[in-house]
Amino acid sequence: MMGVVINVEYLRSWNGIFKIIQLVLGTIYVGIIGHEFNNGYIIYPAEVYFLVATCTFYIGTFILFIGYLMSPSAASIIPKTIYEFLYHSVASILLLAASIALMVQIHKQGIILLNYNALLAASICSLLNTILYICNAVIGFGTYGDD
Repeated sequence: MMGVVINVEYLRSWNGIFKIIQLVLGTIYVGIIGHEFNNGYIIYPAEVYFLVATCTFYIGTFILFIGYLMSPSAASIIPKTIYEFLYHSVASILLLAASIALMVQIHKQGIILLNYNALLAASICSLLNTILYICNAVIGFGTYGDD
């Protein structure tokens, strides 16, 4: 049986640093929105969309990160394909939409939220993550097709 090889060089690259920060921010906002679903408050469609979008890209980013970390060949091959660019482009668009939808929902007139600060923090963390996904999309576009 082969031993597990950790790709330390990937952790030192911009791509690796962005993925680590994306996962930390993702843990924060998925934890916040997940906790808010367990409180028994009224749940609005914007919150459901935020949960679905953020969980989807959190899991996808985690799988990419583990794949790059455990396989040096994956870390050198996948960024040269269009997958990185498409994944991060779609993620940035959908996370931006989820963040804006949540911010609009919590700032609507006539809605009193006891969890306003938590939802605002989750939305801001998601906006920061959107910026990181845009940076990764730019890097993915730059490395696409490199031989």
